[in-house]
Amino acid sequence: MSSTALRYLTSIPQGTGLCATCHEPVQEYQCMDQTLMPMYCPTCLTKNQLEADREAARKAHRVLYAKQKLRPGLEHCSFSSYRPNGNSGPYGRCLLYAETFRPSDGHGLALQGGVGTGKTHLAVSIARRIPGAFVINAVDLLEAIRDSFDGTPTKVYRTATDAPLLVLDDMGKAKPTEWALERFYHLINFRIENLLPIIITTNDDPRSWDMHWTPAIADRVRGACELIEFAGLSHRAQKR
Repeated sequence: MSSTALRYLTSIPQGTGLCATCHEPVQEYQCMDQTLMPMYCPTCLTKNQLEADREAARKAHRVLYAKQKLRPGLEHCSFSSYRPNGNSGPYGRCLLYAETFRPSDGHGLALQGGVGTGKTHLAVSIARRIPGAFVINAVDLLEAIRDSFDGTPTKVYRTATDAPLLVLDDMGKAKPTEWALERFYHLINFRIENLLPIIITTNDDPRSWDMHWTPAIADRVRGACELIEFAGLSHRAQKR
């Protein structure tokens, strides 16, 4: 036996003869002329490995969720914390979307309604269910586009392009330059052509999208996103 193999075998943690989890007797085994005592019985070893795999998956999801970079005030958003306030229909449709989400079918949502009616809350709630989803305010995205003045896409823009789900919050809030609007068009068009879903929240009336977003962008959003309209007064105003 080589010295490397011997060092490897002697570095394997040895058991006491009883499983470290269920305390049932375990059988020693031979490996390369060495007698080794496992720490776990086969049943517990399998369970431990499954739990380790689940924890690795949970950790990967936490890392992906951390990349969403939610702006302050949105960290609490979830389906359980949402108060319909007259919008139980939109709530149910958004919950169904999250539970049946398929990353490559291209089906998106356009959440439209007045200020403070819960559009962003539900959009973020969906994103929290989708590993790798990217949430960004449309104004912040336009600033990132402007930062790429030399034509090189910024990291934010690349993430918005490639994420399995993109949430564009407050679409139409800013009046972008012609150049930035063109990049906006390319982003939305690329995602739609590649069946990458988009969720848009907006205060703009659907009848004004052509004027505010350009007909090309509005047409693509209508074709790829199911319109969900919110009603009622701002929940923030009602708290005052």
